[in-house]
Amino acid sequence: MKEAVLYGVKEFKIIETSKPTIGPDDVFIKVKACGICGSDMHSYRRGASSIKTPQKLVLGHEFSGEVTEVGSEVTEVQVGDRVGVEPLVGCGQCYFCRCGDYHLCDKLEHLGGQRKGGFAEYALIPQDKVYKLPENISFEEAALLDAPGETAIEIEPLESSYFCSLSACILKLNVISAKIRMITAVNVFFKFYNL
Repeated sequence: MKEAVLYGVKEFKIIETSKPTIGPDDVFIKVKACGICGSDMHSYRRGASSIKTPQKLVLGHEFSGEVTEVGSEVTEVQVGDRVGVEPLVGCGQCYFCRCGDYHLCDKLEHLGGQRKGGFAEYALIPQDKVYKLPENISFEEAALLDAPGETAIEIEPLESSYFCSLSACILKLNVISAKIRMITAVNVFFKFYNL
């Protein structure tokens, strides 16, 4: 399988690599769409951003694809499913992970950072980091749902209507987030900040 590997500042190479061994809780997906985030551009222009990050990076944390293989203990998705990917992977054992605040885990890893990301033909993802896509969401839309998509999953009913406050600055992504939850009416409020 092919991967776009960042070897250093402004130095990408397409390499052929062997398929990784799939673990019991892993999902192997064929990447169908991958966004290029500002953090990817920073890594391209300046190199690895942290000591925890490997020197040879497979970037891309905003991606989606189709499941091609699942581990023996995977129950939530199956081969052929269209999925989006959540890029933060905690240890699963610490206090924060057990409380659902895995983004605070001391051993937190990022797809496209400490783990290989979506700048590849295929990606190996833990099963709790893939989400089935509704048919009305394209692979391209799903690839852009990294942050606002995770927030949209938390939308709760409030007196027969839905309310959600999204911190993402990109309006279209917020509308896509509402679409993924099949919310039919969306009110948009703007608040401008002088930074």
